[in-house]
Amino acid sequence: MPLEQRRSPRVPLSAEVMVYHESRQLLCDAANVSRTGMLLFPRLRLNAGRFMRVVFALPGGADWVEVEAIQIRQALEQPALAWGIQFVNAPEQALRLLDQYVEALGGGELG
Repeated sequence: MPLEQRRSPRVPLSAEVMVYHESRQLLCDAANVSRTGMLLFPRLRLNAGRFMRVVFALPGGADWVEVEAIQIRQALEQPALAWGIQFVNAPEQALRLLDQYVEALGGGELG
């Protein structure tokens, strides 16, 4: 079984995430987040490799995080479909907000 390469700590995140893919808007639930990506529970299956824009608010913050992302993984994680997405060219402001959130929760697992 191949080992996953994790680059930054991930922490739990319970939040709704709006995903914009082509002409669709998809509401997803987040499970965790890191500086480089997040795990989402969508209500729709897409082929891996799809580009999207995601918008969400971190708990306790007034600012919205908006980043471009690519879906790198899709799996059935009981009882739901899950997407692993990687942020692409995230703006500095988004990275700062993500770093602060991850640090406030103590870092967590690498992700």
